[in-house]
Amino acid sequence: MKSQKVFFICFSLILILPLMGFSQGKYLTTIFDEVNAIPEGKALVYIFRPSAFSGSAVHYTVKANDTAICPIHLYNGSYMVYFAQPGILKVSAEVAKEQSAVMIDVKPGLTYFIKGTIRTGTWVGRPYLEEVSVDQGKKEIRKCKLLKDCF
Repeated sequence: MKSQKVFFICFSLILILPLMGFSQGKYLTTIFDEVNAIPEGKALVYIFRPSAFSGSAVHYTVKANDTAICPIHLYNGSYMVYFAQPGILKVSAEVAKEQSAVMIDVKPGLTYFIKGTIRTGTWVGRPYLEEVSVDQGKKEIRKCKLLKDCF
């Protein structure tokens, strides 16, 4: 009986682990590398998702004013760079019709950090986006990897 439980647990892990985002590696590059130059008249927006076990299999498209920022989803432990026009910027994400959005008043030449996490949902985790301070953002994004093939 005990060997059946061990077999069931091992078999379950073999089925579940690939779903937990381990295949995302093909989209990731190096650990965080700070952008040194912001294009004239734009602001720098980092959208990142610190690594966490809870919700690690959930990933989502991030949109700026209802347009995808990157064709690759925001995965656990990843980040993307977006150069925004000045003005009100709506950054949003959606999973299973559950949406999260944050609005920021973008000023040219400044840097902003949007942190993405997963909150508990009924069937699947829900995305949650929030603006964090530059100090907090720099601290939390350090272990994240840049998503390649973004616009």
